[in-house]
Amino acid sequence: MTGPTLTKLHRYNGWNLLFLLFSGILLYVPAVRELGAARVVLRYLHIFSGVASVLLLLQYLPLAAAHWKRLAQRVGQQANVVLLVGLLAGWALTGLVLCMHRYLPPEWAESALRWHDLLTWFAFPWAAAHALTRYFKWHILPVTTEADGRRVFLAGAAAVVGAVAWGSLGRNLGVPGFSPPTAGGGDGPAHAPVGPGTEFVPPVASNPPEGGGGKGRFRVYTVTEIPHFHEGTWNMQVSGLVGRPLKLSWQEFLALPRTVQVSDFHCVTGWSVLHVTWEGVRLSDLLKRAGAGADAAYVKFYSGDGEYTDTLPISVARAEDVMLAYVMDGSPLPTPLGGPVRLIVPRMYGYKSVKWVNGVELIAAAESGYWEQRGYPADAWVQGETGGL
Repeated sequence: MTGPTLTKLHRYNGWNLLFLLFSGILLYVPAVRELGAARVVLRYLHIFSGVASVLLLLQYLPLAAAHWKRLAQRVGQQANVVLLVGLLAGWALTGLVLCMHRYLPPEWAESALRWHDLLTWFAFPWAAAHALTRYFKWHILPVTTEADGRRVFLAGAAAVVGAVAWGSLGRNLGVPGFSPPTAGGGDGPAHAPVGPGTEFVPPVASNPPEGGGGKGRFRVYTVTEIPHFHEGTWNMQVSGLVGRPLKLSWQEFLALPRTVQVSDFHCVTGWSVLHVTWEGVRLSDLLKRAGAGADAAYVKFYSGDGEYTDTLPISVARAEDVMLAYVMDGSPLPTPLGGPVRLIVPRMYGYKSVKWVNGVELIAAAESGYWEQRGYPADAWVQGETGGL
């Protein structure tokens, strides 16, 4: 009875593993992020598939001793079982942390996401090799193999070489999870231009506060074309329910009083970049200059890509740590990360920190933002940061 049961578990687990791998990859594809509610459904299906893998693993455990005995001297199959159980256990643990990341320290979620990614990408070549060898009944080694030191050493060395080669390929391709966290939080060159192919006069960085310098790595989740800007045509407009509408050129914007702060950047998907030094214009100063009208209850932000917008209550927008930043860790803010100017709302998840901001409008009623219309939660507060504003 053990044989048929194991066969069924193997079949079910194989299909479930295939869905886990591809649904996990799809969740990071920019086009899928545009699906809105469909992406939310895919995310829940991915989570349910992860739960199913745990249930299948629990069904296997009572049979594990008998199965292991049957695999005596079959070193390759024993290694395969150990690897599969390790993958499923690792995915389950890191997936649980990611599902609960709002209630856990950000360092836990960052580490869990990184390991979740690594397990996924390293599972691809293993799953492909396993499927091909089983389907075509290829036997790289005899079915029954003595576990002598030479074979174990050669198999281990081959695994290490393959892992290093696969990891090097992943780093060169910029695959999430392969690049280690670095000081500065860069995604690409640390000193990327403010605008590709443009002649912006770069802002000069101030002396950073003690403790600054981002630790971590930004992941760029842009679903629109990264816009290009030119200093001669770029401007920052403040409109709507204001007493004095503003239209500031790049030089006029740089001439506004500047503030410097160190704060963390958290993404709702689980990763964080800690202790980033931001420099720019405090949003409350800009609103004060424009003169908010009595009916102004919300602030709407417009992106230079023509699509990305979001809204904050005016009480949140006036918080001291909310700014329009143009310098990050001593260098002009790179365009992929929102340069020349992006909104920074440290105590909310990053999808509220609009990239490429070139318009601010004061309005009377709330509006759903770009990412909220695509299934992101309306409650964007980082855990423990809801009060005090």
